[in-house]
Amino acid sequence: MLSVLRSAPWAIAAALTLGLGLSTSGLATAAPAQDTPRGWLDLPEDPLGRLWASVGAETAPWRSTHVAGALATEEAAWEDWRRAMKQVSASETRREAVSVLLGLATRDGRMEDAYGWIGAFGAGDAQALAGSIPYLFPGLDPEAQLGGGGRPAPLTEGALLRPQLPPRSAAALIGSIENRRITARGLRAGGTTFDMMLKVDGSGVIAELTHVTGDPITIRVALPAPAGYRLKSVYVDWELQEPGEGIEAAQVDWAGTPLTVHVAPSEDPISLFARLERRDLALPTAPSARAPLPGSITGRGLLLVVPEEEQGPRWTAMARAFADVLGVPARVGSPAEVLREGAAPLPTALRFDLAADPEALRRRVTHAIEVRLRER
Repeated sequence: MLSVLRSAPWAIAAALTLGLGLSTSGLATAAPAQDTPRGWLDLPEDPLGRLWASVGAETAPWRSTHVAGALATEEAAWEDWRRAMKQVSASETRREAVSVLLGLATRDGRMEDAYGWIGAFGAGDAQALAGSIPYLFPGLDPEAQLGGGGRPAPLTEGALLRPQLPPRSAAALIGSIENRRITARGLRAGGTTFDMMLKVDGSGVIAELTHVTGDPITIRVALPAPAGYRLKSVYVDWELQEPGEGIEAAQVDWAGTPLTVHVAPSEDPISLFARLERRDLALPTAPSARAPLPGSITGRGLLLVVPEEEQGPRWTAMARAFADVLGVPARVGSPAEVLREGAAPLPTALRFDLAADPEALRRRVTHAIEVRLRER
């Protein structure tokens, strides 16, 4: 963790291309990214902002009590995901299931899916919106309490905020950076009130904390990175932060690194600025989620190819979840199984063993399956 005080003046098998539809679903639209005040939280004038507009100042927030597990490491999290994906289509279980999937996607770092599930609540469920959006921005801890209109209860000294960038519009080109801004006003920590603004543009990611009233307070902020980018360097009021002794700056990704900031009265806001660098990570793409699964998948299923030494309960639970949700056979296999000759045709192989970043591929597959369900 870094303490910052204000200073002076990809080849991977193309299984996905066979039918796990990938798209920029959920909230994406070509609406302009203009700010319109929405009470304490200012969101872009886009589908997310219009959803938030249904939340009144006294709307009682609702959120599932389910604690999201980590799909990246936990067998139980995959059972939660499987169950919620099966329950989300039924009206009597939909609200709870959407909230569970939202929490899992957020914990998994799949913000496109997180916003997709926010959109699944719809404007008719203002309580669920009030109880969910503030955990994405200003990025409250899952244990943080909310009041009317989703306004956060006072934070504690040193509380960590993990603000997320607003969703991209449908008009955005893949890999491009849109100018997006989001602001939370009247946040409280102890007896201190402050505002926080987060924006991304061609120059990078910028967060500004403005002291409003009260004594100086210490707050931690973890800056986000747009999908496909890393935060290659961080500045605090234009003072470059060092990654630490023995750490190569070229290898550092500052995304998610808590920065401790002293919020105190000042004429200017405290600024956190991160420069962006594109991450070229090749991943398979696929046709529309509305297209049926191809016969190669429906007939023979999926084979999650993982080195034998890395296999375990989490991978088995993942295969079981994929099989149940997609309605096709799915199992875990080793690289040697794919290379054997003269055997019967294998299922469509997802080559996690060949992926430069297996977890990035796993998140992409999970995203593809979630989009297929949401766009039915």
